[in-house]
Amino acid sequence: MKLLTWNCQMALHKKLEPLLRLQPDLAVIPEMASPAKLGTAFQRDCGFNLEWTGHTETKGLGVLINPDWDYRIADSYRSEFELFLPIEIHAPVRFNVLAVWAFNHRAKAIAADSNRTVDVLKHYAAWIASAPTLVMGDFNNSVVWDRPGKPTNFDAIQALLGELGLCSLYHSHFNQAFGDETAPTLCMRKDKTAPYHVDYLFMPDAWLPDCVTFQMGAPNHWLQYSDHVPMAVELLIP
Repeated sequence: MKLLTWNCQMALHKKLEPLLRLQPDLAVIPEMASPAKLGTAFQRDCGFNLEWTGHTETKGLGVLINPDWDYRIADSYRSEFELFLPIEIHAPVRFNVLAVWAFNHRAKAIAADSNRTVDVLKHYAAWIASAPTLVMGDFNNSVVWDRPGKPTNFDAIQALLGELGLCSLYHSHFNQAFGDETAPTLCMRKDKTAPYHVDYLFMPDAWLPDCVTFQMGAPNHWLQYSDHVPMAVELLIP
């Protein structure tokens, strides 16, 4: 099973070929236009089942799912948590995915207090605990921006996920602390002198031994498509 998260920075139809070369079974794609906006030709060429949520048809949160998998949107889904999408995968194995494109109160049009990541996670906590769960996507956040009393501190987010039995794959794989990452997921405006680590894949601690490969996209290659690079993992899970 191959999982991928990549903020494509819009125009996914122009970037589909490099994404497909990574051969994911499931991909979380922030800044993706709606399937209706992308059109039927894209959906045919894509070859995935598509789920999407967003404030505007041109930019939202997409999830691409292996067409052979059985899945459903979770009953606990709340539309006011606009850029968080909870999906239950029922085959090939049972697990949950909470797709994330967080704004941390930075974009007034869509980042209301109700969309703060830590509050969304508290709402979905029981659902996350109900089955092995992946929480993955663009969190637009890092402990390097944490401040005392700040309601969007990333330390609170990763601590809550830890309490739910989830760990960041990157930090576990490379044995690096939050804020000390040596590999960026974002080079702001494609500037390699402005690197940040803001994309994450949190997974159950028990799944770590099942990781076959973990791949971070190289900025020298991927910055031609987006100022984010993809993060991909292959798991020994059918």
